[in-house]
Amino acid sequence: MPLRSEPCRVLLVDRERTLENRVRPLFRHGDLVSCDEGADYESALAIARAQQPDILLVDLADSDAFGAIEAVMAEIPTPILCGKAPGAREVDGFQALGLGALEIFEWPTHESDAFWADLTRKLNLLSQIRVVKHVRGARKHRRDPPRRGKDQAP
Repeated sequence: MPLRSEPCRVLLVDRERTLENRVRPLFRHGDLVSCDEGADYESALAIARAQQPDILLVDLADSDAFGAIEAVMAEIPTPILCGKAPGAREVDGFQALGLGALEIFEWPTHESDAFWADLTRKLNLLSQIRVVKHVRGARKHRRDPPRRGKDQAP
């Protein structure tokens, strides 16, 4: 899969909106651009809808991340890469994958240039994957059509 010609637009999603400071090295070479100042879990869907990023980078710092993943995949399917803390529960990664995330990585204790290069490559490649609405989230977030009365014609 060829890399894109324009920079990949990344929406950073984390609990306290501090991810942008942590991942600043990702944006230093121009391959990636942050499409917003970032989003907390509650505003991720609205910002993703407005900004239409190529990919979301989600920090699995707490369980609110799963709701953000589920909502985005139910309404505006977008590739998602999730980072988890060293020693975090493995089940959290599997839950994120079950909700539609494409891949999980572990934040290293010491970020190196090789780590940032690998993360940039992953974001660029994963952003090109076509994703579809996630069944589980779509059922939960579905808007049911109004019901017809007995006297109304179909």
